[in-house]
Amino acid sequence: MVGMPLFMDGATATGERISYARVFIEIKANKELPNKIRLQLEEGDEMDVDIAYEWISPICKNRKTFGHVEHLCLQRRFGFLRLRIQKIKLLILIIRETLFLKGMEF
Repeated sequence: MVGMPLFMDGATATGERISYARVFIEIKANKELPNKIRLQLEEGDEMDVDIAYEWISPICKNRKTFGHVEHLCLQRRFGFLRLRIQKIKLLILIIRETLFLKGMEF
């Protein structure tokens, strides 16, 4: 199943249009969206149906939420900033130790 069906458009609901169905579904941001689904037909047969998504809200794979993509994620950006600060602190510590060993001041 792709997600929780919420409603369908009028032509789909009434069977007025049979070439395709349009259904509004609620999906989870942490699930992959399939390109096909398997339908069980009344006669017991099965049929694979291609899925086309008209629109999907941007998904952040870092936070597993909707609304932005990972390269714009503040959590990711702040994570990189914290890592850079840690590297800078380590570099300063190494410089201090080196200067101390040489009898110099920082």
